Amino acid sequence: MAINRKPIPKRSLLSTAAIRHPTQTLSGLEKRLAATDSNRAKAENHSQTGTQ
Repeated sequence: MAINRKPIPKRSLLSTAAIRHPTQTLSGLEKRLAATDSNRAKAENHSQTGTQ
């Protein structure tokens, strides 16, 4: 268990947090994806109205 005494880099801390709380990270990713999808839909609507 001597590995735990070493200072943990931030990357491994983030990965362990994602492993411990997968639902929180997944919900955050889903929110981010939903925001990008809504923005994409708005852009598509603007382009369609422009062509018409």
